[in-house]
Amino acid sequence: MAKPRVLLKVSGEALKNDESRYPPYSKDAIRSLVDEVSGVLDMCALELVIGGGNIFRYSREGIELGIERTIADKMGMVSTLLNGLALLDAFENQKHISARLVSSLSIEEIAESYRSRKVIRHLEKHAAGEGTRLVLLACGMGEPYFSTDTAMVHRAGETDADLILKGTKERGVFTRDPRIHSDAQFIKEISCTEFIAQRLEKILDIDAVVMARNLKRPIRVFDIFTKGNLRRIIHGEDIGTLITPD
Repeated sequence: MAKPRVLLKVSGEALKNDESRYPPYSKDAIRSLVDEVSGVLDMCALELVIGGGNIFRYSREGIELGIERTIADKMGMVSTLLNGLALLDAFENQKHISARLVSSLSIEEIAESYRSRKVIRHLEKHAAGEGTRLVLLACGMGEPYFSTDTAMVHRAGETDADLILKGTKERGVFTRDPRIHSDAQFIKEISCTEFIAQRLEKILDIDAVVMARNLKRPIRVFDIFTKGNLRRIIHGEDIGTLITPD
């Protein structure tokens, strides 16, 4: 039986334990994420899109500092590359897992340049049992004005991923921010059109949802910090929120 091809997106905040801006990394948080991901590589071929919000985010530092949007977005892309290097080191040196860091920006001294066929070949080799290969996708789309959520859906379409997963600190999608509003209601399943109409972009970028609807691809949002959740989802359990195409 062929292994499914899974695209997982995690925010930069997954690499730290708290909401403070600095330091941007936590050894325990990185170890926890690496354990969770490495624990499913026997079940699937996995590509991991990495956010950069633990280091720099336009909607936070960029606006506060008055940095021009396109420059701020490029700073965010570089932040994801730093996170990719941190994870590459953790997977290879802590878990002895062969990984590839792939960048949407051309920076060959640090990472392979993104080519969809090259990523697919890496995933195919893993699926064929030719070593454990994990592909880390950094720098988003390589263009300003696109979030890493949008890159998640776009790359999933290009590489024909079977599952699109977004790992967060929340159980899934809520009607309001559950950390602020005690009356926030958990949403088990919602269509892309309903998601857009209700403007639930706090958990997932609206442009990414529009693209998922156009590509007719579902997205599952779940709590990646609950140990074993990722493995249970790939095994077929109904965890988190399913955002369905219309």
